[in-house]
Formats: sequence, structure tokens, C-alpha cells
Amino acid sequence: MKRRKDGFRQLYAWLEGRDFLALRVDRQEWLVVMRLGKILEFLREQGASNG
Repeated sequence: MKRRKDGFRQLYAWLEGRDFLALRVDRQEWLVVMRLGKILEFLREQGASNG
């Protein structure tokens, strides 16, 4: 996994106050961006409600 000093600054700004982003460039598939902590929280909640 590669880290970038400033490469994703705009993504972090758009994500502020939101659970996820859905974005795409022309003629490409949609991407979903979420903070890892939010994904783990969601998965824990799903596991608790299923079992």
C-alpha cells in the first residue's frame, strides 16, 4: 500500500462529516471511499444483528 503526503487531501475534505463517498470519472465504475474505522464499525454492527 502506498501513502501520499498530499495526494488524497481533497478526498479527506469531501469525506469530512460523511460516512462515505461515491465517486467516479467519466466512463468508469463507481468507487466508494470510507474510513477504515467506519467500515469496521459497520461490520461489527452487521455481525451483532445477524447472530
